[in-house]
Amino acid sequence: MYQYLLVILEKGAVPFCHYSNPYYHAPGPPIFMPLAQLEEIIRYALDKSLSINFLYGKHRLPPEYENLIDTISHVKMVPLCLHGIYPDGILVLDAGDCEAFAGIEKDSGRNLILRVEPFDLAQLALVVEALQGGFKRLNIHLVGIEHFTEKDLDLYEKQLQKISTMLQQNYHEGTETEINVMTDRLLLKQMNNCDAGIQHLTIAPNGKVYICPGFYYDDEEKALGVWDQGPELVSVNLQLLSIQCAPICSHCDAFHCKRCVYLNQMTTMEINVPSKEQCLIAHTEREASRKMLNKLRDIKPLDRLTAIACLSYQDPFDVVAQPIGDSAIATAGSSASLDVGTSLDQIYEMQKQILRKLEAK
Repeated sequence: MYQYLLVILEKGAVPFCHYSNPYYHAPGPPIFMPLAQLEEIIRYALDKSLSINFLYGKHRLPPEYENLIDTISHVKMVPLCLHGIYPDGILVLDAGDCEAFAGIEKDSGRNLILRVEPFDLAQLALVVEALQGGFKRLNIHLVGIEHFTEKDLDLYEKQLQKISTMLQQNYHEGTETEINVMTDRLLLKQMNNCDAGIQHLTIAPNGKVYICPGFYYDDEEKALGVWDQGPELVSVNLQLLSIQCAPICSHCDAFHCKRCVYLNQMTTMEINVPSKEQCLIAHTEREASRKMLNKLRDIKPLDRLTAIACLSYQDPFDVVAQPIGDSAIATAGSSASLDVGTSLDQIYEMQKQILRKLEAK
């Protein structure tokens, strides 16, 4: 059962994750979700005891929209330009706009989202430093990682080292700030991914339902269905999104990874197979977290956290290609098990069998 809905209030809504929105900077009047449709969605959410995350664009909503939104438990996700109008919203920031961050008041209890384009990667640590004291939790999302090179990865690793130094100083001073790519893995013992399509669905202004906003902005025809009486009408078998149907990810311990199914589809053409870039980035973050935790062992209660093992690989594909015996793939619906000496080609073939079985249901 879904835990919440993500509602795009305006076609030009602020992008908050790995995807981009080509309409965000487009000129012209805003294209809002029809008010009647918004009423239906809120009525459904109230009936099912769901909360809603609302994605705002750069334009203030008409009063009737604001009054309607206030009738349900919700989270606002807003761009910096609307911060003064919706001060209770989660700010979505772009690293390239860091000169404007000075106007953000300090608030050690706030959550922020920071999107980082490849050309801003070299300034990441400086941007995080500029935001210090302005958040309790900072979620960093890299944009364009499907184009990451080895040089980009090396640069990112160096930036994480600098961020680690900041966090270590904060913790030694008693300030417990969180930065997703550095601190989430410290606490996790199992996968904690985005789970788009599993825990939440996206509803766009065109009245259609999507796995996440990325699919909507990439191609409006990639809808799961048309919103009418609720997401029960979605026609696609969403079991394909589960971790049990992800043979690579189910053997990985980069538990903090977003496991972004939008990036999976874009880069590998398989919704449950991650790209090499996504895996390498997640393991770079995992290693940075491991090293940081080792340097925080003198601080309580961090001294009780489970140690993160040192790995001999950076790409989990290297492990999947090795003999692994019985696997999660077998438990996901395949009648065959993996024998010693199983190759990566055989795993992919078995994955196809799983997909065919699920799609036939």
